[in-house]
Amino acid sequence: MIEGSFSFDPNVPPTFNNTAAIAEVLKRTPSYVSWQGEKWLTHCDDCCAFIGYVGWDEIKDKLNDFADLETDMIEFANDLSHLEKYMRNGGDFQGYLFQCLHCSKYRLYADYS
Repeated sequence: MIEGSFSFDPNVPPTFNNTAAIAEVLKRTPSYVSWQGEKWLTHCDDCCAFIGYVGWDEIKDKLNDFADLETDMIEFANDLSHLEKYMRNGGDFQGYLFQCLHCSKYRLYADYS
């Protein structure tokens, strides 16, 4: 048997009104595990695909492919040097990489243990 879990609340922005995308995340998309609770990122009026757990090493070559990394990280880092110094996959400052299903731009969520 394959085990998994789904989000109880996709925690999307309050202005996001795509109910079909929310239903997809709630009922048919396996969730991910985070320290402080999952947040599902959106872009192009749709929920993004969760790509995986990341640290700086996994994203440093993709910086030009993000929709707006500085805005995504505003509550976690003053600038990208903080990510480079502290964000490690499997560490106390963990990144969660998402990708837009429409334009393929990346988005990043993170939290601390």
